[in-house]
Amino acid sequence: QLEYLLKLNPCPERYKEYAAQRGSLNVKTEQAGMTVYLYRVAEKQAGVYVMNENFQSSGADVSGGGSREAAITLANFVKAQRIQPYRTGTGSGKHVAFRNLPDGEALYLVTGDPLTVGGKTYIPAPVLVEAGGAAAEADIKCDIEEPENPTKPTEPTNPTEPTKPTDPSNPTSFYL
Repeated sequence: QLEYLLKLNPCPERYKEYAAQRGSLNVKTEQAGMTVYLYRVAEKQAGVYVMNENFQSSGADVSGGGSREAAITLANFVKAQRIQPYRTGTGSGKHVAFRNLPDGEALYLVTGDPLTVGGKTYIPAPVLVEAGGAAAEADIKCDIEEPENPTKPTEPTNPTEPTKPTDPSNPTSFYL
């Protein structure tokens, strides 16, 4: 279909741009190489999101779109039920792109695996994103855990002045 449009249009760049963006979700991460999971949790019907069958018993309310609480509830539900992601991606940079998403407005849960870099562990917070016919973007924010500092060594103290033996011929006898 795109090839046909390119033959007809004297300005093909417009169609290439449209095709590249349509049905895509670009996820920005805080660290390069983070693995991101995408779950299609709800479909828009008559202007309201209706939970997909796998997620109906989660207890999350997504009728008006996504909230942080709903994202956390759904992420916990996914772990507990061991629901497989709709798509998985790992970016070479700080972006993960999901292309060719089905037409129709849908609500996606975006989660990720913790990633340790330079002694800090980045734990991605789940987020709900509306996507479908047009291009969409999401930013995954992370909680950062740093290793606990081992107890700092105390400054060494100067040794006490050596004591003098009371009897120089017996070095173990001391007077104080």
